[in-house]
Amino acid sequence: MDTDPSGASSEPSPRRARRILVVDADRACVALVEQWLTDAGFEVVCDADAGAPLDSVVVDVPQPRSASTQAVRSVAERHPGTPILAVSTAFFPGIEHCTAALRILGVDAVLAKPMSREALLNQLRRLLA
Repeated sequence: MDTDPSGASSEPSPRRARRILVVDADRACVALVEQWLTDAGFEVVCDADAGAPLDSVVVDVPQPRSASTQAVRSVAERHPGTPILAVSTAFFPGIEHCTAALRILGVDAVLAKPMSREALLNQLRRLLA
């Protein structure tokens, strides 16, 4: 490893893994999403009150037309400016292209469940680009 006269390393410091908050009442779903994201090099946080800065949030919205959207609003209030991906079994395939759904929910992207690993990673990478 090379060092400059001041003793600082000339090698770049490793980049921090992108930190993703996963909010879902279904523990099996959280475990699966956590595995997918970890395998892809992300750091997964499952505590919405975690003090560390977040790069994005994946939040389940069980019933988008009811008060369950409170979870989305709560996350948005606690982590302003953090891109939010809402996922739900109530969404129809192809909803990710529906800008009205984004505005109604106040999120940056949506994805229908069940979802593939690739679909989830593609949406997150798009949000983080």
